[in-house]
Amino acid sequence: MIQSLIVRLVEWIPTIKDLIKRLVNDPLFRFDCGFLVSDVVPSEASYSRMIDVISQSDVLNHMQDTLIQTAFIEGFICDEHLAIDATHFESRDAAKPSEKKEPTPPQKRGRKSKEEREDWLAKQAEIEANQSTYEKEIKHQLDTPLEHCGKMRPSNRIGVSKNSDGKNTFRFGFKGHLVVTIKSQYIASRLRISVG
Repeated sequence: MIQSLIVRLVEWIPTIKDLIKRLVNDPLFRFDCGFLVSDVVPSEASYSRMIDVISQSDVLNHMQDTLIQTAFIEGFICDEHLAIDATHFESRDAAKPSEKKEPTPPQKRGRKSKEEREDWLAKQAEIEANQSTYEKEIKHQLDTPLEHCGKMRPSNRIGVSKNSDGKNTFRFGFKGHLVVTIKSQYIASRLRISVG
């Protein structure tokens, strides 16, 4: 099953459903993915469970470390410089429908009085204290360990950024911040994976 997931990425097959459809209809492709003729093609639920188990374990981190050490030993990585790059990873799940919010009453215009400002500052401090890691500003996330960030990753994957016209654009997925070697283009490490 893992081999078929890797082949899915190489062959640019967009979804697990399309992968299963091709495995069912193309016996040569099924054989290339490691399945025998007598093997039953796994269901979407089986793939989902396997991806969930892999994402909760540290297997991929150990594989990445082993790959980098082997590349250093064999001389593929001889770079003296590293670059930090950010890239968008599209999420293949369906976006959750947004909840309807009640309209807020219009606020009073002008400056707040001293008492109102103190109340407002106290509420803002309470809101910031109750925020999760991903709701805080980036400058407050820098000291957070990578393992903690991975466990606290939110399920909502909609990101917002401003385009060249100053308008908001929305993406459904994650943004990965990666450390990359300049000459050989190896991914040496990942700093953080954030929403959108």
